[in-house]
Amino acid sequence: MRELSPFDARQLSRMCQTVADYRAGSIQIGTVISNFDGLLKAMEDVSPEWKDSVQAEINVLDLVWAAALDQKRKQWSEQDRDLIEKTLTLLERLLEEVR
Repeated sequence: MRELSPFDARQLSRMCQTVADYRAGSIQIGTVISNFDGLLKAMEDVSPEWKDSVQAEINVLDLVWAAALDQKRKQWSEQDRDLIEKTLTLLERLLEEVR
């Protein structure tokens, strides 16, 4: 993959910061989803396949979040936490692919 434009590099940096902020407990999963949606759409020069892969992982987070909201749960189940962690790790790997 070729070098990122400065614009795309900023979007990527913001994505990495979003994951770090979630892990630090300073933002909620809904904010992660929202941030990634906007940042991913803004990226100009990355492959459609890469964007699709990132979007697929964001969709997983969205499903977990939607199910928790629908069931009016105030805390994540152990299964939710495991799936969120696995998904965040996959997102980090995808972000590293384009650095």
